[in-house]
Amino acid sequence: MLQYLERRLVDAVDKREGIEKARSRGVLARRLGWPIAMLSLIALTGISLYLVAANMMLLAAGWRSLPSNTVTMDLGTSSLSTLGVVGVVIEVLIIGYLLITSIVGLYSIPTLNKLLPKKSDTSMTHLILNCALFVILSSALPLLVKVLGITNFDLLGNFGRIRWLGNYFIIFAVNFLFGGAAAVCLFNKVTHRAQVEIWRRLTNFLGGFKQNVTQKLGLWGKSWGLTFSQKLPNVVSSPVRIKAE
Repeated sequence: MLQYLERRLVDAVDKREGIEKARSRGVLARRLGWPIAMLSLIALTGISLYLVAANMMLLAAGWRSLPSNTVTMDLGTSSLSTLGVVGVVIEVLIIGYLLITSIVGLYSIPTLNKLLPKKSDTSMTHLILNCALFVILSSALPLLVKVLGITNFDLLGNFGRIRWLGNYFIIFAVNFLFGGAAAVCLFNKVTHRAQVEIWRRLTNFLGGFKQNVTQKLGLWGKSWGLTFSQKLPNVVSSPVRIKAE
C-alpha cells in the first residue's frame, strides 16, 4: 500500500511539473509550435502510409522487383527518386522519422522502459544494454526501409543477400503489418482528439439545424392551420466519442 501511494505521489509530482513547464512556455510556442508539430507528425505518417501502399501495389502489379533483386547503380548517373532532389529529401525525412518512432516505441515497451537512461542515474550495465539496442536498431533500419519500399538504395550493400527478401508472402506481410499499425496509430492516437472535437461540433450543428427547421415548420404550419410536434434533437454518440468518455 505504501509503495502504491509513493508511486501515485511521484506520478502526481511529474504531472504537476509537466503542467507548470507547459504553462511557462511562450504564447508563440503554444499557439504555433504544437500545431506545427502535430501537422508534421500527421504528414509524415500519411506519407509513410502512401509509400507503403504504393510499394504493395507496385509489387502486386509486377512493376517493382523484390528487395532481394539488387541492381548495380553508379552514383550520379540516375536519381534514386522519381521526384529528384525533393523525393530524396522526403525519403531522408521519412527514414529519420522511422528511426525516432522506433526509439520511442522501443522504450515504451513495459520491460524495456526500465533501461531508459536517466541523468546522473544510469549504471554501466544499462549503458551497455542501451548501446546494444541502438546497434540493433541502426542495423535493422536499412532493411526496414528497403522492405517497405521507401528507398531503393542499398545502404550497406549486404542486405540484398538475405534469402527471405525474395519471399513475396513475407514482404507483403511486413508491408501490411506496418501499414495497418501506422493507420491504427494515426486514427486512435494522433487524430483521436481532433475526431472527438469534429464529431462534437458536427453533432451540435446538426442538432441546432434540426431545431431551427422544426421551429420554422411550426411557424409555417400555424399559418396554414397545421401543427408540428417539436422534439429534442437526438444526439447519437460515435464509437470515438464513447471511447473518449
